[in-house]
Amino acid sequence: MRIKTRCLVLTILIGTLIITETTEKVETTGVHSILSTLSSLISAPLSWYWNAVCLLKNLSNLETMRKFISLLETIVEPCMYQEMSWNVKYNFNESVYRTWKKSSLYKWPCLRDALDSDSFVRKLTRIERILNPCTHHKLNLNQSKEELKDNKMLGYWYSLIWWFYRTFISQQVTFHLVRKKGPAIATTIYNQQIMFHGAFDASKTTKIVIHGFKSDKNSALGKLMSLAYLQNRASLGHRRRRRRKPLILKKRKVNLVIVNWDSISKRPYYIAKRKLVAVATQVQKFIKRLALEYGVEMRDIHIIGHSLGAHVSGIAGTLVKKSSWTSKKWNIKHKRGERVGRITGLDPALPGFSAEDNGFKIRRHCAKFVDIIHTTSVTFGTSEKLGHADFYVNRGPKQQPGCGAEVPEFGVPLPIPLFGDKCSHSRAYFYYAESIVFPKAFLSRKCSSYPRFAKGLCDSNLLAYMGEDVSHKARGSYYLKTAGKNNEMDHCKQLFSWIKLCYEPSDL
Repeated sequence: MRIKTRCLVLTILIGTLIITETTEKVETTGVHSILSTLSSLISAPLSWYWNAVCLLKNLSNLETMRKFISLLETIVEPCMYQEMSWNVKYNFNESVYRTWKKSSLYKWPCLRDALDSDSFVRKLTRIERILNPCTHHKLNLNQSKEELKDNKMLGYWYSLIWWFYRTFISQQVTFHLVRKKGPAIATTIYNQQIMFHGAFDASKTTKIVIHGFKSDKNSALGKLMSLAYLQNRASLGHRRRRRRKPLILKKRKVNLVIVNWDSISKRPYYIAKRKLVAVATQVQKFIKRLALEYGVEMRDIHIIGHSLGAHVSGIAGTLVKKSSWTSKKWNIKHKRGERVGRITGLDPALPGFSAEDNGFKIRRHCAKFVDIIHTTSVTFGTSEKLGHADFYVNRGPKQQPGCGAEVPEFGVPLPIPLFGDKCSHSRAYFYYAESIVFPKAFLSRKCSSYPRFAKGLCDSNLLAYMGEDVSHKARGSYYLKTAGKNNEMDHCKQLFSWIKLCYEPSDL
C-alpha cells in the first residue's frame, strides 16, 4: 500500500510539473532535479516514514520546491568546506542505526558554529515548517542557541538534510562514456545497474574530462577531446604547415568519459564555485565504482579539467586520496593516501581562489603527477604554480595568438575588452587536443621566469613536451611560444574537422 501511495504521489507531481512547465518555461533539468528531490524525500530511511500525501501538499508547487532546494543548499553550506569526515557528509549507504549514532551535533562542529547565526536558524526553521507536519519525528527549534547545540534530533535532521542534498546533487552530475560508434552511454553514480552496461574496457587508460563554468558536455572541450582521442586519421585535417621535422600523428586507445555538471556550472559563478566539493564527490564515487565494477587501477586514471573543472579534478583527486575501499572480486585494496595516476589542469580558474585555498583546488598533491597549462593570468586563469610541472604558453603577449578585441572570423570588431582573455582561456584545451594527436607539437624549456626565457638565459635548461605525452619526471616551470597570430586559426581549421569550434570563445 505504501509503495502504491508513493507511485501515485509521483504520478500526480509529474503531471503538475508538466502543466507548470508549459506555462512557465521551466528548464528540463530543473524539473528532473525537483522530481529527484521529492523522490529522495519519500524514500528516506525507513524509521522516518514521510507522509507522501503531506509532502505532495507542501512541495507540489514548483516555486515552493525551488525555494526548498535553495534552503537545502544554504543549510548544508556551513559544512561544505569543513575539514571533517567525508563519510559523515556523503556516505549514507549505511543502516539507520549507524546513521543515528553519527547524528550527534558533536559530529557536526560546523553546524554548532552556524547555529550562532540568527539568519541560519531562521532558514532552518523554514525547513522545519515544511517537513515537521510530514513526520512523527518532530524537530523543536523553540530553544536557546545553547540548547540547540545539544539537540540530538537536530543532529539527525541535519544528517538527513545532507542525505537529501547528496541525492539531489547526484542527479545533476552525469557521466558519459564516449564511443567511436554509436551514441555515448550516460550514467549516474547511484544507478543500480552496472555502469555503462558493461561497455567499459578496463584494459585501457581512462580519461575523465570535466568542463568548466557555463559549459556542458557538448561544449568545444568535449568535442575536441572526443575528436582527438577517438577519431580516425581520415577524419582529422592533419595537413601541417611546413616544419623542419615532420610530426607523428598518434592514435590513442582510451576510455573517454565526459562529466556533465551543466545544471550547476550554468548558475551564477559564486554558486557554482560553492558546489565544487559536492560535484567532486560524485567524481570520486564514480572512480570508486569503476574500481569495484571493472577492476580499474588508480594508476590508469587520468582526470582532465578546464577552468573550474580543473579545481573539480583536484578536489576529486584529494577525496580519492582520503578514501579507502576493497574489492574481493578484483583483488584490489585501495588504501588511504593512494592517489590517481594523473590530473591535468587546463588554465585553472582564478576568481575566488587564493593561494591559501590549498584543500579545495587543484594542486600537486592531488595525484601522482599533476601538470598545468596556463594560457591566461590575472583575469580568468591563474598564474600560480599548482602542479609538478606548470607550462606557460606565450607568456609575453597579453592574449594568445588569434585572440583579441578584433577577430576577423566574427565579421565585426568586438569592443568587449575581456573577449581576448576568454578566447585565450579556451586556448588551453585547443593546445592540449593538438598534443593528443601530435605529441611533439609543443616543445617547452624549463625556466624560472618569462623574462629570462625571452632573453635566452635558459637556452641550456631542460626541455619537455607539453600536453598528453609530457614526461612524468618533469618538475618546475616551463615556457614556450606557439604559432603567430596569422596562422593560429588556419592551423586549428586544418587540424579539426568542424571549423566552427575554432571560433568559439570559451566560457570560464
